[in-house]
Amino acid sequence: MSPLADEDTDLSVLLGAGADFWAEHAPSFVDRYDRLGFQWSSSSSEYARARHPHLQFAGLPVLEALVDFEESRPTRMTLLVYSRGDTGDLSRSRFDRLLKRVDETFTAWCGSGPTVIQTPHERSTRHQIRRSAWVRPPHRLDLACGFSSPTGPRSFRAEFVKLVVTPFDPDDDPRTRPILMKPQHGVISGFALRERIERTSKGDVFISGIPMVDQGEKGYCAVATGERLLRYFQREIDQHELAQIADSSAQWGTNPETMIRVLRSICGKMGLKVRVLEELDGEDFLRIVKDYNRSARKQDLEPVAVGGVFIVVSQLYDEMNSDVLFAVRTKNKSALRRFRKTVKKHVDGGVPLAWSVILGKFAEKPVLRQSGGHMRLILGYNQGTDELLYSDSWGPGHEIKRLPFDQAWTVTTGLYTVTPDNIRL
Repeated sequence: MSPLADEDTDLSVLLGAGADFWAEHAPSFVDRYDRLGFQWSSSSSEYARARHPHLQFAGLPVLEALVDFEESRPTRMTLLVYSRGDTGDLSRSRFDRLLKRVDETFTAWCGSGPTVIQTPHERSTRHQIRRSAWVRPPHRLDLACGFSSPTGPRSFRAEFVKLVVTPFDPDDDPRTRPILMKPQHGVISGFALRERIERTSKGDVFISGIPMVDQGEKGYCAVATGERLLRYFQREIDQHELAQIADSSAQWGTNPETMIRVLRSICGKMGLKVRVLEELDGEDFLRIVKDYNRSARKQDLEPVAVGGVFIVVSQLYDEMNSDVLFAVRTKNKSALRRFRKTVKKHVDGGVPLAWSVILGKFAEKPVLRQSGGHMRLILGYNQGTDELLYSDSWGPGHEIKRLPFDQAWTVTTGLYTVTPDNIRL
């Protein structure tokens, strides 16, 4: 991308006087704002994402911008100003200075100061989010600033700063109505979920309407998967808020056990429930290692050694021969049948599954450079080809991918669901 002047990458021009942002048309949006770095986050043209080194809003640097579309029209723009996962830690003093600059920028752009949004019981004292709102018709700007006390009341960790711009509704004016943010829990019927199932002439059966979330280069696969599940069920919380609660690391990510604990805590307040369908515990893994080593020795291959206090599952998987591991894991035909049946049952009910796996044992398309533990979504199957259909939170090209069921079972370490309380499967 060629060098640009600052004014060429200022997102405020999309919302300023004379601009009619909410009337933009999705098919031409990316071409129209190519200079800002916008690209579609999925082939459905429902989410456009911009990451440009000079991206800004009224002079304030912005890490990324996300624009959501419904019926080809924008419904909101999200500006990520700061994220621990993307840019690392900030001291309390630097975080406070950033918040001061953010406040001054949006106050100057809107011509008036912010209104504080109260969010009772939204977070524990350990994980906090401060919210405020501005109005500049025809726009409403909602700011969320997250920070935590990871090791006690005196500790501090900056988490994220993000702004959500939506069309201004005079009946929901933060300057005049009671300033109290209450959770909104819509009810989704089983019939509505089944309506989201699509079938192709080639035998693919898959769930449509699952939002794409791009985690970028950071190790946010679990929280990005969590965001996709929650947004699929119309609960608005993003990967940065989930990462705050889960203490996610940009490098090491979030282990599935922690993610499920966090989801259970959040979903209980949102009319959702979390279930663990499959989970590889320590004893299960030791049995796999024992069976693997027995087979490896028969084939004059080096066995893997389990030693020390902690077992690093991904490291031991990395040392295993893929063919031997495959034979060991698929020897139990009833477990493989149960896996197929579980996937089909949930997909047929319109319920995607969070799927924790070990990458690097089998070839995938597009080719992945990653290895080790990972979390993704199962969203379909094809009985004719005996394939599982899945999706990764890496944007375009990762919406629907496929893997033979036996290979998929070989690398499975966990299978989980999030469903509304009223849904029974």
